[in-house]
Amino acid sequence: MAMIALLALVLDALIGWPDAVYRRIGHPVTWLGRLISALDRGLNHGVLRQAKGALTVVLVVAAAAIPAALVQVWLGPWIAAMLAWPLVAARSLDQHLRAVARPLAAGDLPA
Repeated sequence: MAMIALLALVLDALIGWPDAVYRRIGHPVTWLGRLISALDRGLNHGVLRQAKGALTVVLVVAAAAIPAALVQVWLGPWIAAMLAWPLVAARSLDQHLRAVARPLAAGDLPA
């Protein structure tokens, strides 16, 4: 498992998530975000909100972990690393943070 994570980190550092791919299909992290939003809208009300929150956590983790485990078992660690690379998203996170940090450092709060 550690080898898969390391390979995914290396791929993310080298490639990132290409803008053309993002424009076409989005990003796996945003897909999970949409799942969280949908579960929030559907479950975050009424009675048993804490239990529904726990269910949300279980469903979101399962949505990422189960496909990853199946890929690793069926296709091996190299393919699993290639498929895990977008979920790392470290390079994308750095790019987005820099896009916010630059205007802030320049005192341009609206930007």
